[in-house]
Amino acid sequence: MPENPAGLELDGAAVILYTSDKVLLHKRDSRPRLFPNRWAIFGGGVEPGETPKETACRELKDELGYQLSPQDLEPLGRFRVSAP
Repeated sequence: MPENPAGLELDGAAVILYTSDKVLLHKRDSRPRLFPNRWAIFGGGVEPGETPKETACRELKDELGYQLSPQDLEPLGRFRVSAP
């Protein structure tokens, strides 16, 4: 799957961490601009010059202290999320 096909605007990337029948989530605090007080997977905004996989790895390191490399990730697809 290409990292950023022509014409596709990438705003964020996220990671689903799972093992067997368990998924690791975190509860967002009340301050986030998007989806406050909601359970969520880990991720964040793509910075200039960054691929979605690099974004996902950076966010995991920032939020969990968990280090992965882009080749450790398997893309599941692209999704459009509408904020309220």
